[in-house]
Order: sequence, then C-alpha cells, then structure tokens
Amino acid sequence: MLKDKGFDEHGCKYWNKSYLNSQPPRLSMFRNEHINTVKAPEQWMVVEWLRVKHNINVEANYLPNIFKYRWVAKPMNIIPNSFKTAIEYVAIADRYYGKENFDSPQKAYSAAIDHVLNNLI
Repeated sequence: MLKDKGFDEHGCKYWNKSYLNSQPPRLSMFRNEHINTVKAPEQWMVVEWLRVKHNINVEANYLPNIFKYRWVAKPMNIIPNSFKTAIEYVAIADRYYGKENFDSPQKAYSAAIDHVLNNLI
C-alpha cells in the first residue's frame, strides 16, 4: 500500500517472513526476495515520509495511568486553539486520535500508519 501512495522503496530492507511478528522482527541474511523475505521500510522511515511528504505528524503516546500506548496522526496545519466549539474539536479528535490501546509503541505506530494510509491520504 505504501508504494501505491508514492513511497520510494529505496533504502528499504529485506525482512525474513518467518520472523515478521517477532519482537523485534529479524532482518534476512539474503537480499533476494524469492528466499522467504519481504522488502519493507522501517517504521521511522514511514513516519518521516508522512511528515515530510504529506505534512502529517504521527506519534505513539504513552498513557502512564494504564501502561499502554495510543496513536495520534494529525495534519501539522491543524491548530487546536482555532476550534470554535467543543463539538468541532470532538469531530477532529475522532478523526486523528486513536481509541485503541497497545502494549508497545511499535504496534501503536503500525495502527496509526494504517489509519493514515486508508483514511487521510
């Protein structure tokens, strides 16, 4: 989906498909996509691309009261003080703030990236 949205795969690494869900995922020793690998970027590359190319800031915020992470993905041109009513703020918050809680920042970032790719760009 990233490639369809214009992401340049230059600099992406080959990841071993058998270990994609391990923490952390493992890089493949092989540089051949036919040997049980998939070419994919690291999360920081996608977060930077969204910020630079699409002006969308993606964050994974820690919630200390519940020991979980929640994502935020909002265009950088939105200024919360400019909202005229609480209803307007709630409508924006619903669109740009995740409601799910995650055990790790990586999972929160993945959910944010999926949301941005499917709903914002």
